[in-house]
Amino acid sequence: MMHIKLIRKNAKKWGIDGELHINGEKFCDTVEHPLCRLPQGEYTIHFRSHPFRHGDGPMLAVNGEIIVGTYALPGMVTNSRPVYERLYDLLKKAARRVKTVKLTVC
Repeated sequence: MMHIKLIRKNAKKWGIDGELHINGEKFCDTVEHPLCRLPQGEYTIHFRSHPFRHGDGPMLAVNGEIIVGTYALPGMVTNSRPVYERLYDLLKKAARRVKTVKLTVC
């Protein structure tokens, strides 16, 4: 099983900064929309339908998406596309191995 944990750190009016950990190790930084985010809890996610996306800031992520990248400023990440592509590859490999992927949002 692959376990992904989103740890929210700072909530500001322009975004929620956090970290994404995979199997206990930090993978990347995150940013989410301050009002349109996933509720805390545990989710089973799938390769073709997951909440991760690339982008610089959270204002277009209005459906509970989690933008991945490298922390730049409060509410903003950089290097989002390459980080997303690495995460996408990991999810694809997990799907090929018929692994369950759990996402815990803290």
